[in-house]
Amino acid sequence: MVTFIRIVFATSVLCFLGCSEQTGPQRLTAKGKVFLDDSPVTNATIIFSPQGGGEGSVKAAASIVDGSFSFTPKDGPTAGAFDVQIIADGAEFEDVADKMISGQRVAIKKAQIPKVYSSPGSLTANVTKDGPNDFNFELESKRRRR
Repeated sequence: MVTFIRIVFATSVLCFLGCSEQTGPQRLTAKGKVFLDDSPVTNATIIFSPQGGGEGSVKAAASIVDGSFSFTPKDGPTAGAFDVQIIADGAEFEDVADKMISGQRVAIKKAQIPKVYSSPGSLTANVTKDGPNDFNFELESKRRRR
């Protein structure tokens, strides 16, 4: 009986320790808007990549929906300087496959976001512990940058 109680106690302690709060760098909230030629960007991904890759720096990514993105303390970036990349999302594979199987034509759309914005260095953000970490990115297509 004593052995059974010890096993139950040990298991409880291990479960408690395993469920404790996550350690590591503090992730922060951040939000913002992304526009391309003054129109909200839709169906894209924004990535915050630490500049210099310092210890404790964490990469974070979020979906851009109707021109807006947000990070929570669970998935957000850490404090620091970041290169920001914005990448257009492609059509869902399943949607394209279903259309092709049924004999429908599938139009391949040109990427909405110019490639310059998907490369590190063209956009940056400085995330701080004190906030508010509200970022707005005004992108321009090639024809408007000339």
